[in-house]
Amino acid sequence: MRIYHVATLADWQRAKASGSYTTSTYGASLADVGFIHAARREQVTRVVDTFYAEVDEPILLLEIETDLLDVPWREDDVDGERFPHIYGPLSPRAVVGFHSARETPDAPMLPPRPRDPVARAFWGLSAVLFAATFSLLVLGVIASVHERDYVRPSAAPTVLWSLTLTAGVATITCWVVALTSDRHPR
Repeated sequence: MRIYHVATLADWQRAKASGSYTTSTYGASLADVGFIHAARREQVTRVVDTFYAEVDEPILLLEIETDLLDVPWREDDVDGERFPHIYGPLSPRAVVGFHSARETPDAPMLPPRPRDPVARAFWGLSAVLFAATFSLLVLGVIASVHERDYVRPSAAPTVLWSLTLTAGVATITCWVVALTSDRHPR
């Protein structure tokens, strides 16, 4: 029988190097939980969507052949549904395939996780500020060139350059806030 386990790329690479996979689920070890969580094919999409949607690091779906396991496994009741659990370290030899967990065995890529609303707002604001910065930059250049034609200097170029600098700093600040909010959703 084939069962599936969602693993981080880093955990899977460590397991291949050491010869033993001991992560129960994201953030919990086999020693902490007592078994390794797994799922049947039809449960995979829901498991990924429910428990791994906010995981930013690469995650894999390990395809496990139960006949190749050298530790016991069984299906246990979890909230009225039966899930396979592996009761011991998983040997990489029992893993017959793996691919991105964002792609399930039956479906192509899952849709990407929607961006955080705060990040989207700051991305939009930064686009508007970038356009304003560019416009002020062009006006500052034009005012500086035309000021040479006048006998009495004007404050317009100084004001435009100050506004350009202020809008530029605001644009960069919005980019930083948007990137930070996108990485750490609320």
